Amino acid sequence: MNTMSPCCSRWVAETNGELAAACVGTTVFVALFEGFRGWLPKVDKKLVKQFRAAMCESELQPLRGSLNTGDSPELVFPWHAQLLRATLYMIAFFWAYMIMLIFMIMSGPVCIACCLGAGIGFFVFHRTTAFTPEAGCCP
Repeated sequence: MNTMSPCCSRWVAETNGELAAACVGTTVFVALFEGFRGWLPKVDKKLVKQFRAAMCESELQPLRGSLNTGDSPELVFPWHAQLLRATLYMIAFFWAYMIMLIFMIMSGPVCIACCLGAGIGFFVFHRTTAFTPEAGCCP
Protein backbone atom coordinates (compact mmCIF):
# COMPACT_ATOMS: atom_id res chain seq x y z
CA MET A 1 0.00 0.00 0.00
CA ASN A 2 1.39 3.40 -1.05
CA THR A 3 0.29 6.30 1.11
CA MET A 4 0.24 9.79 -0.28
CA SER A 5 -0.25 11.71 2.95
CA PRO A 6 0.92 10.67 6.40
CA CYS A 7 -1.23 13.28 8.14
CA CYS A 8 -4.62 13.18 6.42
CA SER A 9 -6.56 9.96 6.11
CA ARG A 10 -8.79 11.30 3.32
CA TRP A 11 -5.86 11.79 0.96
CA VAL A 12 -4.44 8.30 0.83
CA ALA A 13 -3.49 6.56 -2.38
CA GLU A 14 -4.28 2.93 -1.66
CA THR A 15 -3.20 1.48 -4.99
CA ASN A 16 -0.33 2.06 -7.36
CA GLY A 17 -2.83 3.37 -9.93
CA GLU A 18 -4.09 6.02 -7.53
CA LEU A 19 -0.53 7.10 -6.77
CA ALA A 20 0.27 7.25 -10.49
CA ALA A 21 -2.86 9.35 -11.10
CA ALA A 22 -1.85 11.67 -8.26
CA CYS A 23 1.61 12.07 -9.78
CA VAL A 24 0.24 12.80 -13.24
CA GLY A 25 -2.26 15.28 -11.80
CA THR A 26 0.47 16.97 -9.79
CA THR A 27 2.72 17.24 -12.83
CA VAL A 28 -0.06 18.88 -14.85
CA PHE A 29 -1.02 21.17 -11.94
CA VAL A 30 2.54 22.46 -11.54
CA ALA A 31 3.10 22.77 -15.31
CA LEU A 32 -0.06 24.87 -15.63
CA PHE A 33 1.17 27.08 -12.80
CA GLU A 34 4.33 27.76 -14.78
CA GLY A 35 2.14 28.74 -17.72
CA PHE A 36 0.12 31.07 -15.50
CA ARG A 37 3.32 32.61 -14.14
CA GLY A 38 4.54 33.22 -17.69
CA TRP A 39 1.22 34.77 -18.68
CA LEU A 40 1.20 37.38 -15.88
CA PRO A 41 3.90 39.66 -17.38
CA LYS A 42 2.03 39.59 -20.70
CA VAL A 43 -1.10 40.82 -18.94
CA ASP A 44 0.92 43.62 -17.34
CA LYS A 45 2.37 44.65 -20.72
CA LYS A 46 -1.10 44.67 -22.27
CA LEU A 47 -2.49 46.79 -19.42
CA VAL A 48 0.40 49.25 -19.74
CA LYS A 49 -0.14 49.51 -23.49
CA GLN A 50 -3.89 50.11 -23.05
CA PHE A 51 -3.30 52.61 -20.28
CA ARG A 52 -0.71 54.55 -22.30
CA ALA A 53 -3.13 54.73 -25.23
CA ALA A 54 -5.88 56.01 -22.96
CA MET A 55 -3.43 58.46 -21.39
CA CYS A 56 -2.53 59.90 -24.79
CA GLU A 57 -6.21 60.43 -25.64
CA SER A 58 -7.02 62.23 -22.41
CA GLU A 59 -5.26 64.55 -20.05
CA LEU A 60 -4.63 62.04 -17.28
CA GLN A 61 -1.66 62.48 -15.02
CA PRO A 62 -0.88 58.88 -14.09
CA LEU A 63 2.83 59.43 -13.44
CA ARG A 64 4.62 59.90 -10.14
CA GLY A 65 8.04 61.47 -10.08
CA SER A 66 9.49 64.31 -12.02
CA LEU A 67 10.91 64.14 -15.49
CA ASN A 68 13.06 67.18 -14.76
CA THR A 69 14.88 65.79 -11.70
CA GLY A 70 16.12 62.65 -13.38
CA ASP A 71 13.80 60.40 -11.35
CA SER A 72 12.21 57.75 -13.46
CA PRO A 73 8.44 58.29 -13.43
CA GLU A 74 6.20 55.50 -12.19
CA LEU A 75 2.99 54.49 -13.88
CA VAL A 76 0.00 54.51 -11.52
CA PHE A 77 -2.76 52.17 -12.69
CA PRO A 78 -6.43 53.07 -12.32
CA TRP A 79 -8.25 51.10 -9.62
CA HIS A 80 -9.92 48.62 -11.98
CA ALA A 81 -6.61 47.66 -13.62
CA GLN A 82 -4.91 47.39 -10.23
CA LEU A 83 -7.80 45.23 -8.98
CA LEU A 84 -7.25 42.84 -11.91
CA ARG A 85 -3.50 42.74 -11.23
CA ALA A 86 -4.08 42.13 -7.51
CA THR A 87 -6.57 39.34 -8.23
CA LEU A 88 -4.15 37.60 -10.59
CA TYR A 89 -1.37 37.98 -8.02
CA MET A 90 -3.62 36.48 -5.34
CA ILE A 91 -4.41 33.49 -7.58
CA ALA A 92 -0.70 32.93 -8.27
CA PHE A 93 0.10 33.23 -4.55
CA PHE A 94 -2.58 30.68 -3.61
CA TRP A 95 -1.54 28.32 -6.41
CA ALA A 96 2.11 28.46 -5.28
CA TYR A 97 1.13 27.62 -1.71
CA MET A 98 -0.96 24.68 -2.91
CA ILE A 99 2.11 23.37 -4.75
CA MET A 100 4.16 23.82 -1.59
CA LEU A 101 1.61 21.84 0.42
CA ILE A 102 1.58 19.08 -2.20
CA PHE A 103 5.37 18.94 -2.06
CA MET A 104 5.31 18.81 1.74
CA ILE A 105 3.32 15.57 1.64
CA MET A 106 6.82 14.09 1.57
CA SER A 107 5.95 11.32 -0.80
CA GLY A 108 8.95 10.75 -3.05
CA PRO A 109 7.00 10.19 -6.27
CA VAL A 110 4.81 13.25 -5.66
CA CYS A 111 7.85 15.44 -4.94
CA ILE A 112 9.45 14.22 -8.16
CA ALA A 113 6.18 14.95 -9.98
CA CYS A 114 6.29 18.54 -8.68
CA CYS A 115 9.81 19.03 -9.99
CA LEU A 116 8.98 17.33 -13.27
CA GLY A 117 5.90 19.55 -13.70
CA ALA A 118 7.98 22.67 -13.04
CA GLY A 119 10.53 21.60 -15.64
CA ILE A 120 7.92 20.67 -18.23
CA GLY A 121 5.98 23.88 -17.60
CA PHE A 122 9.10 26.00 -17.92
CA PHE A 123 10.10 24.23 -21.12
CA VAL A 124 6.66 24.63 -22.70
CA PHE A 125 5.60 28.08 -21.50
CA HIS A 126 8.84 30.04 -21.11
CA ARG A 127 10.29 29.72 -24.61
CA THR A 128 10.73 33.44 -25.13
CA THR A 129 12.68 36.04 -23.21
CA ALA A 130 13.19 39.78 -23.40
CA PHE A 131 15.60 40.77 -26.14
CA THR A 132 16.69 44.30 -26.85
CA PRO A 133 18.14 44.88 -30.31
CA GLU A 134 20.33 47.67 -28.90
CA ALA A 135 22.29 45.12 -26.90
CA GLY A 136 23.31 43.31 -30.07
CA CYS A 137 23.70 39.61 -30.72
CA CYS A 138 27.27 39.14 -29.62
CA PRO A 139 28.92 39.98 -26.27
